[in-house]
Amino acid sequence: MRILFLAEGDAETNDSWSGTSRRVVQGLRERGHVVRAVDCALYGWRRALVAALSWHPRRDNWRVRYHLGSAAFRFRSVLAQRAVDTLPEADFIVLVGATFLPKVRTSQRLVVMTDGNIVLSAAAPTIAATDAAYTSEPARAAIFGREQQVYDRADTVVTLSARVAQSCVEDYGVPTDRARTIYAGPNLDMRTLPIDAPIPRDVPPTILFVGRQWQRKGGDLLMRAFVRVRREVPMARLVIIGPRTLETTSEGVEFIGLVDKSTPSGWARLSRAYVEASVFCLPSRFEGFSIAVLEAMAFARPCVTLRFPWMGSEMVEDGVTGFAIEGEDEDALVSRLVALLEDPARSEAMGRAAARKVQTSFTWPIALDRFETALHRSTPRRAATFAGT
Repeated sequence: MRILFLAEGDAETNDSWSGTSRRVVQGLRERGHVVRAVDCALYGWRRALVAALSWHPRRDNWRVRYHLGSAAFRFRSVLAQRAVDTLPEADFIVLVGATFLPKVRTSQRLVVMTDGNIVLSAAAPTIAATDAAYTSEPARAAIFGREQQVYDRADTVVTLSARVAQSCVEDYGVPTDRARTIYAGPNLDMRTLPIDAPIPRDVPPTILFVGRQWQRKGGDLLMRAFVRVRREVPMARLVIIGPRTLETTSEGVEFIGLVDKSTPSGWARLSRAYVEASVFCLPSRFEGFSIAVLEAMAFARPCVTLRFPWMGSEMVEDGVTGFAIEGEDEDALVSRLVALLEDPARSEAMGRAAARKVQTSFTWPIALDRFETALHRSTPRRAATFAGT
């Protein structure tokens, strides 16, 4: 197959979609497909102009208006169109996200890959700090309209979770046979992982948090819970990786900050944190699909997460591979963490179950098998589409 892969950011690096784009592009090439990746992000004068057109006095509002506004949609669509025009022989045009829309030929298949949308974002509470939290109701309606336009024109919508696929069907009217869930795999080299590494007994009982967006990932909730955990497990430690800064910490907290796992030193530090952890905790208030949870499971560590109606819940099997807590229940979060920290044997058993689940359901070879099946089953549903219309 000849595939034109259009994303925001360079899909040949980890700059696009947290490295997921790179995994898909490289994996398809390894399977013999011809894949050309094109960066449709805005740079230079385009970036400056769209930033000016999107200006808002509040930084987060400005960020969302810049990324999801109509001006950015139009400019990205033009860049995507140029790429499509230079590769007319492509069989499939793959868009990462619904933030642009080029014109494609009726002989080509338009495929959209996504891990979320504005409807699910708006369903989360404001404290989750999703994109919808920084937009007005009219702005959300406009974003929905552009997403609807993309989904209406798509021959196939590929999602990373069943919950997003369900939303595409129920909220955007995508036919059920055109919404396909492929999941994903850890964005790391599985061959380098320690096999069922036991929880070390020579380090304090450790909770690991990995996530850049502190509020959305529930870092504040975990910090409050950890203060209570320490009352029952005085030697407990909380290691935090991801945020660039952290204004407040508590006793027993080790803040490492941002780690680039694409570098040897960054990968060494991150892998050591996983190995030393007794439990991985990411109490996110909103997730499309958490690669960090998959990575912790691949390291054979039990995971504690939250479960909400607007999020997928396929990874963590409650009581088997960790705990999935219903809603933002701090008491339950504390009790589950204490139970795992005080019982290393139970944590190791859950961790082994988590690693097995990754190996059987959530690897990139498995996800790419599903992706290829989605492409092969794709059939046209529209005439030629037009950028920005």
